[in-house]
Amino acid sequence: MIARLLLVAVAAVVVVLLVLSRHDAQACQTARFDVLRTSGKVLPMSDRPGAIAAVREHCRGAAGLVAVAGVLHAEGRDREAQRIAQEAVDEEPRNATAWVGLAITADAAGDPVTARRAARRAVALSPLDPPPVSLGGASGP
Repeated sequence: MIARLLLVAVAAVVVVLLVLSRHDAQACQTARFDVLRTSGKVLPMSDRPGAIAAVREHCRGAAGLVAVAGVLHAEGRDREAQRIAQEAVDEEPRNATAWVGLAITADAAGDPVTARRAARRAVALSPLDPPPVSLGGASGP
């Protein structure tokens, strides 16, 4: 009897966790789209801080932050993009894509030291798939 109750309890926990993870994935996707919609003027720019906060809250790992940094970089907001890319690296330090994002945004923000360090780290993490970028201000040894 106890084993059966325990099995039912475990099954209930698994169902709850699956529902919560699905909800987080949907909330993450919505938050990322909201960042894009502020860029495309579908949502007012005043909604952007909330959308970025929602990405931080609902997206696991670095991918959501890297996407936000990419949007900011495309808008020429490179210092802000670099800060978000640094958050992505801090969140997931073994993610080569996050390091590429930091290299690109740091280079664009005029921080060649960080750009070179980030590019080297990206290559070290993924040597068979080096970043397909040329860092203007960060080239050289």
